[in-house]
Amino acid sequence: MVNDKAVLSCNYLTARVEGQHITTLEGVLDEAKKFGDFLADEGLTSVDFVLLDL
Repeated sequence: MVNDKAVLSCNYLTARVEGQHITTLEGVLDEAKKFGDFLADEGLTSVDFVLLDL
């Protein structure tokens, strides 16, 4: 993420991010795990995401 907005890193030149706030996947792993655990506790699976077009 660049400045808290998702970007396609493979299409984003590193020169464009100089001086910007960068968040990598490693920076949000705790939140992602909590979110995944919540969805699992609610009974949702990855198939549900496909069916809901999420």
